[in-house]
Amino acid sequence: MNLKGLFKSNRKRFSLIIVLLFLVAVANTMSGYLYKPAADYLLKNNLKNTLYYLFIMVLMGVLSVVFEAIVQTMYSKQVQEYIGSLRQKIVAHFYAQGGKSVAEMQNDLSNNLDMLTDNCATPLQTIIGNSFSLIMIIGVLFQLNWSLLVLTVVLAVINLLTPKIMEKAANKANEQISIENSKLLKAIDYWMGGMGMILGNVMTYALSRIDKKWVTQGNAILSTVQQFAGAVGTSVTSAIVAVSQNAFHSKAGMPTAIGTQHAFIFLLIVAIIIWALFFKYVKDKH
Repeated sequence: MNLKGLFKSNRKRFSLIIVLLFLVAVANTMSGYLYKPAADYLLKNNLKNTLYYLFIMVLMGVLSVVFEAIVQTMYSKQVQEYIGSLRQKIVAHFYAQGGKSVAEMQNDLSNNLDMLTDNCATPLQTIIGNSFSLIMIIGVLFQLNWSLLVLTVVLAVINLLTPKIMEKAANKANEQISIENSKLLKAIDYWMGGMGMILGNVMTYALSRIDKKWVTQGNAILSTVQQFAGAVGTSVTSAIVAVSQNAFHSKAGMPTAIGTQHAFIFLLIVAIIIWALFFKYVKDKH
């Protein structure tokens, strides 16, 4: 697919599409540009001229929507006609080449033509429309103040070059974050594995320390306390992670990892306190 072939499929329609895309760019630019004189007249208490410019702004916005809808319809027909001619050529090539079933030919046609539409036809319309918009914006900026145009160009260049300049540092940071997250996930895996190994033994040992007639009540109490402690622990750790994310004003990997580390430190402190209380108050009857 190329621009020349798309144009040749219906020259008059494609020319009209180009004209309408230009009018859409003009209408959008005027709709934004006319806000300045409308505001100026409003500051001068000239309501008549203010309403006049506001009316033109609204009219330009409506025309832009109408023209854009017409462009979408006409461009879709243009693409379908061009795709139809390509389909005939591809089918003729398949039959001349031979060796493929009808199902395989249909599958190849559908996939290839869908890719042409998504990857070529749609971006082509966007490029043409944005090019006209860019030309109109440059003209408006130059009319307002040529320094605004220079500043806009400089900022655009910086915006385009910044990802390239920061690429190595960003990749290195992402790699470091991935390594730290891998360590964190491994620690969580060890933690959860250890909890699963000791929890059943702890409950069994606790129930063995009470009289048999209280075993049922003890089991119910332990199950209730376990669920309550799990709910409280989940809420507290989630709050710690949320505080870290709010401090960085982001929910990206690094603030989340830092908050998770703080949550683990909190849980470690709680575990040490429980361990100390265990040795202080739990006495072995034997």
